[in-house]
Amino acid sequence: MPGTAAGNTGLSTLRLGVSQKASEHPGRTGIELLNDGRDAFAIRKVLLESAERSIDLQYYIWHDDLTGNLMLEQVRAAAARGVRVRLLLDDNGIAGLDDVLRWMADLPNIEVRLFNPFRSRRFKPLDFLFRFRRANRRMHSKSFTVDNQVTIVGGRNIGDEYFAAKREGMFADLDAVCIGPVVQEVSDCFDRFWNSPLAVPIDTLGDAVAETRVRKLKTRINRLTNGSQSVSYGKQVAERPMLERIERGDIELTWAPVQLVSDPPEKALGARDKGGPLLDALTGIIGEPTKELLIVSAYFVPTKVGANALAGMAQRGVDVRVLTNSYASTDVGAVHAGYAKHRKLLVEAGVRLFEVPAPQDEPKTARKFVRTGSRERAGPPGSTLHAKAFSVDGTRLFVGSLNFDPRSFFLNTELGIVIDSDALATQMRAAFDDTIARNTYRVVLDGGELGWIDARDDDPVVERVEPGTSFASRMLVRILERFPIDWLL
Repeated sequence: MPGTAAGNTGLSTLRLGVSQKASEHPGRTGIELLNDGRDAFAIRKVLLESAERSIDLQYYIWHDDLTGNLMLEQVRAAAARGVRVRLLLDDNGIAGLDDVLRWMADLPNIEVRLFNPFRSRRFKPLDFLFRFRRANRRMHSKSFTVDNQVTIVGGRNIGDEYFAAKREGMFADLDAVCIGPVVQEVSDCFDRFWNSPLAVPIDTLGDAVAETRVRKLKTRINRLTNGSQSVSYGKQVAERPMLERIERGDIELTWAPVQLVSDPPEKALGARDKGGPLLDALTGIIGEPTKELLIVSAYFVPTKVGANALAGMAQRGVDVRVLTNSYASTDVGAVHAGYAKHRKLLVEAGVRLFEVPAPQDEPKTARKFVRTGSRERAGPPGSTLHAKAFSVDGTRLFVGSLNFDPRSFFLNTELGIVIDSDALATQMRAAFDDTIARNTYRVVLDGGELGWIDARDDDPVVERVEPGTSFASRMLVRILERFPIDWLL
């Protein structure tokens, strides 16, 4: 299959649909931010159904669950009608899908490649024991490009928790639909990964799937994608206003200069104490904040150097605000240790820290019969923050796969876009001023010690015990804080 993005898409339906809008904004990219999981699934579904020439998908995680299989079904349907499909997945994020992907690679018009594959297909963790330096580096980049005309980039992987298809364990996430010049940049970036020696065709990693096994896979997938859960979720997606807007052609895009920033695939072979081009590019594009730095990072591990830099900005008068997970809401407990040890320094310097409440933590109600109606959750009920974004000086916004942690900076490959838009940066500030400020724990100093204020409570007070923790969990975090593991987080 060709190693470059499709170039003959000028007459595709998608191209004809976006060309008029793009012609009115020469040199600019149209962006629609997606923070609702069902909207994010809906627009991907529409794009897969509309594809005529090519589908290029690059992901760190693709789950073997309802939405993961629904999307694979749509990919197979597109290939059956002649669309060229290239599926590039990190080998660490496809648990349970080896046979499905191997079977798909034998279908016409589909090629599947795995990035940095493990040597053992049946016992992948063995590579972390015997080839740790290599196995520990992963492709965290994410992009979804159809007909080389529309792309989606951001923090969202493929799975039920990312698309609001489950009741518990959901992720509040963010990605961006783009049309315009940046799409070709994303396609070129995909090609670099696709043609990298680290991207290995799955059909070279094992034998073809036996026909009896294929029949069992088809039966299981059919039951999953046509069962009651699928019908219920499909109805929820169909009722989303996003689909109505798409059908009416009423998508209101923000048009702005956009630059792609990405690590190269070779980063997965580098030394761990050196950063990648994405970090250098971000520094060059964004520069030093002079007024405001707003950070949303699911995994926030600033390290001593980063914490001192943020503290220094705050002390110079820069408004530095950070939204991240609390211990009770994070899905990676060890990451909290890399964050918690820097909180006091940051708060003392004037950095404002906001933590997402635990999914099961309900606000404390003082007025049992009269509610003000002012409390809204920042994200779906019971959600863990997974979004990655930041804005600088109210003029530029980054959306992508990059967390504010050493793993993103030094180990994994990352991808995102820098949007030069006062309007979108202002939206992020408004979210911090309003929704985030009213729906999170605010970390404060109380008598020289850390305290937490739950802004959702009717009568917020300072709590000296970290919400959602036990004595044992606090001791464990303190022990982990003493270990030099930040570079792994």
